[in-house]
Amino acid sequence: LITEAGSYRLYEAPTTGYTGLVGIAERRSAATQGSLFQQNRAWARTTGPADAAYIRWDYPAERDGPSPVAPRRPCPDGRRAAEEQFAPGRIRAVVRCSEAATLLFKTSYHPNWVVTVDGTAAEPYMASPSYLAVDLPAGEHVVVAEYRSHPLKVPLLLVGAIAALGIAGGPAIWRRARKRS
Repeated sequence: LITEAGSYRLYEAPTTGYTGLVGIAERRSAATQGSLFQQNRAWARTTGPADAAYIRWDYPAERDGPSPVAPRRPCPDGRRAAEEQFAPGRIRAVVRCSEAATLLFKTSYHPNWVVTVDGTAAEPYMASPSYLAVDLPAGEHVVVAEYRSHPLKVPLLLVGAIAALGIAGGPAIWRRARKRS
């Protein structure tokens, strides 16, 4: 228990961090969001999450089904990053593993995530249940994941703000114009 305020209580809970070194048990394709949800739901009811045995997803795909992939076990040196830094839209981790490993970022996958390993672009993918993941070679690596919003985000925000101001101020401007005429 950290603090109490009236009938509310705030607790601290142990965490394993923003990232984890996990295994990839299989690779599957999902054609629809509903199919992805149902397959992830079934996975969540197995020992996969506890065993750090995740599914690599190809989504959206043309059809549902398995895809060939060599299973990868969790890092034998441990499942945690040596160091982590978290900021809005950015996660940095220093990772050490004596074998090739998969680093799972505990954030929702989106195609706008850009991942670098030791400053070189890497190919991120979706791992169950819709987390961001990247494969790493053996050794120590600095891995950075950055979310880069679409270039139209700021211009669309400005257009929306101007439109909202116009809608909010429009009736007053209309009344003034009618009084003048």
